[in-house]
Amino acid sequence: MNNITTVKLTKGNDYAIIAPGQIIYALNKSDKELEEAKLEIYENTKDYKTSKPIDRVLLGIIPTFDCNLKCIYCYSNGGDSKEVITMETVIKAMNHIRKTKKEAKVLDLCFLGGGEPLLNLDLIKEIVNYADLLFENVEIHVVTNGTFGTNVLSWLIDRKANIRISYDAVGQDFQRPFYNNNSSKRIVETNIKKLILNGISPTIQCTITSQTVNKMIEIINTLIKLEVKAVKIEPCVMTDVSRGTKSLQPNPITFANKLVEVIEYVANNDLPISINTNYFSKPSNGKYCGMGHGNFTVTPEGMITSCIEIAKKNDPYSDKLMIGKIGEKVEIFAENIEILNKLDYIHQNGGCSICQFRLICLGGCPMANIWENGLTSTKSKFTCAIEHTLLPTLLLKIVENEKIMNVIMENPEKIYNRDSVSNYVKVLKR
Repeated sequence: MNNITTVKLTKGNDYAIIAPGQIIYALNKSDKELEEAKLEIYENTKDYKTSKPIDRVLLGIIPTFDCNLKCIYCYSNGGDSKEVITMETVIKAMNHIRKTKKEAKVLDLCFLGGGEPLLNLDLIKEIVNYADLLFENVEIHVVTNGTFGTNVLSWLIDRKANIRISYDAVGQDFQRPFYNNNSSKRIVETNIKKLILNGISPTIQCTITSQTVNKMIEIINTLIKLEVKAVKIEPCVMTDVSRGTKSLQPNPITFANKLVEVIEYVANNDLPISINTNYFSKPSNGKYCGMGHGNFTVTPEGMITSCIEIAKKNDPYSDKLMIGKIGEKVEIFAENIEILNKLDYIHQNGGCSICQFRLICLGGCPMANIWENGLTSTKSKFTCAIEHTLLPTLLLKIVENEKIMNVIMENPEKIYNRDSVSNYVKVLKR
């Protein structure tokens, strides 16, 4: 029964059974009852497969390496280079997507960092206008530092863009200053408020460093005052190409414990905000992200990368993690795609394949693993330390306080099925 795992919650007979698509609690059950439940759950989920809708296709674009901020932990040293993608490169990439994904009606067009993607609104508009010619529907997704002006703001509202703003709240002034070291806090907060007033609810991405790991509750209170409804909290992870030093990384166990603390704080005070952490995701037998099977992001240098952390030709591992380039035509590197397909952490022998949390963490961020261990199937010790502290604690606390589900799960639903396994288990679906 490799597609399910069991986590013992307490010294008694309480268990969480983790299966693709669901978390199932078997509370105060005998060994026999537990085995019966596991067998039935296995039969119900053994054919579970993750799938992508064939009528949608994703295209990522890094418009520029330039940036107006100088974040102390930037994963790409944004602003140190000024390259801007050409419209010719974008047209070739889009034509390739259109030709190879004939069934796609919807294009998820993602403008990503490597720099600040919204520095050149005219270029962004031109890219979107061309996409509108090729696809029935174009949905805009933007990851931005939030320092844009009124013209950009109006365009984002008009296009009903899906927006993620990088904003560190109490850490903003010293972690995310402008390139001239002036504070960026006021303009970002102003733009967050204006978006919300106009019906756009941005997700806030907050990076936790060693300097802010003990300030998560203060961060949440700041976001509540701004009427933010969703925050993605992630630890600062320093890599071979990051700006800054390893001292900025928080202690992983401290990060996990403080994250639990802030989740409980939100739940117990009924605060109107959800906390998204990639360390606790919907159980699956698939992969953590699209790096090995679908990411297609075009860089200002005309390369096609599988991960935005490898965006420049001279970045470490670029010879293996770039999956194509755009010259006279689009060239796909089949050998590199094969390398990525083999980075299957949760099914490897040993390590993740025997871990009881593998269906939730899915092996963690592949790039975090690669930065630490190279192109092997060995997982990051930093990531593991977080997950092995966070996951058992959250699984237990969900039983103790169901409000936590509303904080960390999207539209949680509690189901009791009196006809089957649920005579003696509680089922939670994300």
